[in-house]
Amino acid sequence: MEPKPGDVVEITTKEGMKQGILMPQEGSSIVIKLDNGYNIGIAKKKVEKIALVKKHEEHHAKEGKAESAQKKGLPKIAILHTGGTIASQVDYETGGVTPKFTPQDLINKFPELKDIANIDSWLMANMWSEDMRF
Repeated sequence: MEPKPGDVVEITTKEGMKQGILMPQEGSSIVIKLDNGYNIGIAKKKVEKIALVKKHEEHHAKEGKAESAQKKGLPKIAILHTGGTIASQVDYETGGVTPKFTPQDLINKFPELKDIANIDSWLMANMWSEDMRF
């Protein structure tokens, strides 16, 4: 099975091995995102082996209500959102960013929230700020 953008891969060259997330490919280099957040390009002609470490699991927010696990006695926070920059995440299939957001995404980024409040959210639309109109 050939790795696709978003998959974690190990690339072996004569200089050694690098592991990272495979980015969309263009030109004569293979680009991966390292754990430190930096991207590196490796000349295709230097690559001896590319091994799949982990398949990319895609996640898309769907319009409508989404709820996280509720804890008794905590206040409830409702979030109405339209996607945009604050909800954007890198989409390794396209190399760009897409607006994605669920209560679980928010709690995954800020786990302490689950001890502060019960969070519900409604995805009204997925759009960029510059596309919003009255």
